Amino acid sequence: ILGALGIMVGDAGTGNFRPEDNIIRSEMTKVAVYTIGLEDIVVSSGVVTIFPDVSPNHWASGAINIGHQQGIIIGDAVGTFRPDDNVLLQEAITIIVRALGYDPKAEALGGYPGGYVTVASSLQLLKGINGAIGAPAKRGEIAQLVFNALTVDMMEQTEFGTNSSYETVDK
Repeated sequence: ILGALGIMVGDAGTGNFRPEDNIIRSEMTKVAVYTIGLEDIVVSSGVVTIFPDVSPNHWASGAINIGHQQGIIIGDAVGTFRPDDNVLLQEAITIIVRALGYDPKAEALGGYPGGYVTVASSLQLLKGINGAIGAPAKRGEIAQLVFNALTVDMMEQTEFGTNSSYETVDK
């Protein structure tokens, strides 16, 4: 299903999926952006990013730009993205929870990582995932996480300002 939707496909060289391989931060960002249907604007967004370690010709620069603009990804403490580093399972969970719009709920429950893991668990996003928090995420785990996310309603902000409110929408 994820391959048919263009969310997760095999590698460029062989087409192999490699479910036991670690997934890197740039790949995870691309997966999240495509999961919420923003793949069409990725192509036109491959310009210089705010991250000094992501060149404009990096294969995922467009997805990284869109991911950052949408609040799905953030940089590290020194302002870099480290696109070729492994993504930890709790980071991947956080990215998907943010992509679905549940960031305010996760922050209200303690933020990173516990609040995001709690929200993911309550949304059944972790069903079928046996990875360990603190360990690099495997491609197969991410496929299961994203597959689970496909049936979760997104959360959207409906009121802004001091009385901000959010509601789930059927998307």
